[in-house]
Amino acid sequence: MKRERLLFTILLVATINLFGETAASPDAEPVDQIIVVRVEGMVCAFCAQGIDRSLSKVESVDGILINLKHSLVAVSEEKGFTVSDEDLKAIITDAGFSVVSLERRDGTLQALRKEFEEKEP
Repeated sequence: MKRERLLFTILLVATINLFGETAASPDAEPVDQIIVVRVEGMVCAFCAQGIDRSLSKVESVDGILINLKHSLVAVSEEKGFTVSDEDLKAIITDAGFSVVSLERRDGTLQALRKEFEEKEP
């Protein structure tokens, strides 16, 4: 075991020296990603409920966070599944709203919720 770890460390250092970046550890967990969509026209709880209902029907959607104040819809994906940007845009558009922007970023819905709570006065 020590020998394997030493070999891994040597390879890691060599990789950093060659490419100038860090290689992922074999034990590293995959980074959680969320999709944050800025929506135009979502102004009330009924609007949010409609989007939530539409997104909940998508098999690969694991979680949904909607923030009316910031006009944002955030989605987390089921592990091993992906929702395409085009599908998300179509679902929100079909629900009667306009997609202003869509961004995939590292993080969790819980962290984003906490970020919103900290911004609240």
